[in-house]
Amino acid sequence: MQAMNELLGNTPEVMPVATCSSSTGVCLQAAQAATNEDDDDVASGNTGRKRKKAALNDAQKAYMEASERRHEDKMKRYDRFLDLLQRIADK
Repeated sequence: MQAMNELLGNTPEVMPVATCSSSTGVCLQAAQAATNEDDDDVASGNTGRKRKKAALNDAQKAYMEASERRHEDKMKRYDRFLDLLQRIADK
């Protein structure tokens, strides 16, 4: 649950209207309070979307490097496979 909260954050697009738990029961979110907060944020120009660009860029770079590495490995396997097929065809 905490991992999902870290991933999704507290943006209004992903805030549930209500939650249910076996330990706490049903918890309804105050829709009116959320609407008022959203109106205040829009009026002040604050959308509430804060990103840690450095961390995001590092994560993107790591993902892209891993993706490129997987692609290179895949191409090497295809080349070996084609070489084997060529040898079989030459026989």
